[in-house]
Amino acid sequence: EILFYGMHQAFGIDGIVLLQALFAAAAAALFWLYAVRRGALPWIAAFAGAALAAIAGMHLVHRPLIATPACLAGMLLCLRRPTAGRIGGALVLQAVWANLHASFVLGIVVFVARAAEEIVLANVRGRQEATAGGDWRAGGWRTGGWLLLGAAAAVVVSLANPSGAALYRYVWDLSHLDWLRQLVLEWRPLDLRKGSHELFLVAIAVAVYVAFSAAVVAG
Repeated sequence: EILFYGMHQAFGIDGIVLLQALFAAAAAALFWLYAVRRGALPWIAAFAGAALAAIAGMHLVHRPLIATPACLAGMLLCLRRPTAGRIGGALVLQAVWANLHASFVLGIVVFVARAAEEIVLANVRGRQEATAGGDWRAGGWRTGGWLLLGAAAAVVVSLANPSGAALYRYVWDLSHLDWLRQLVLEWRPLDLRKGSHELFLVAIAVAVYVAFSAAVVAG
């Protein structure tokens, strides 16, 4: 908010619009990079990123929430191929995120999800690949274990904020406010009378199919 205030003081409304555009572009670029590094075709990743940026544009207003997409994409990039340095970078990002918006809990979710992915893939692939320290299964379990430790560390580093542990209570209380559930679009139940909600279900089905197909092919 201070950053937006400074831009407004310097450039007026144009400064606010420019900063919003920069945040949106940064998030789209980071998600594009993550998708490409996970194996997506660059042009498909670019098309999907542009479409999602257009859909989300109306929600990317000058509030702390605007940092959430970029933080999430940055976290995914850090943990794509987790090493000690990248996990450390993800933890630094987590601490910054906790001081920006209540969505910081998504960072902890990413840690846990990546740990689950490593462990599941390790079991799928089994003995078909080898690593220097043993078979691929052992390596996957080891990486998953480090990511789970990272998740625990993310819970701790998130305490480095002015409110300390009270921040978790704040997030919990927010999630139980009925009026806020109606206000936040992402928390509303699906309404199949709306075409966008139907497309959301189709997108989930496609994502699950692609993910499992990739795992089966790799295995």
